[in-house]
Amino acid sequence: MRDLIYRLGSDPRRSVRRFLSGFALFILGLFFIYLGSKGEALWQVPGLIFAIPGFALACYGYLGIFCNRFSQFLNR
Repeated sequence: MRDLIYRLGSDPRRSVRRFLSGFALFILGLFFIYLGSKGEALWQVPGLIFAIPGFALACYGYLGIFCNRFSQFLNR
C-alpha cells in the first residue's frame, strides 16, 4: 500500500497539472450542460463528453496531490 501511495505522489507538479486540466474540462462540460438546459438540448451531449472525463482526470490528479501530502506524513 505504501508503494502505491509513494508512486502516486511522486510527481506533485504533474498531479496539479492533471487536476487543473480535469477541472477545466469539467467546468467546460458544465457550461455546455447549462447551455443545453436553456436552449437546444443537443448541447448537453458534448457537455457530458467533456464533464465525465474531466471529473475523472481531476479526481486522479487530486489523488496524486493527496498521496504526496500523505507520503510526507508517513515519513515523519
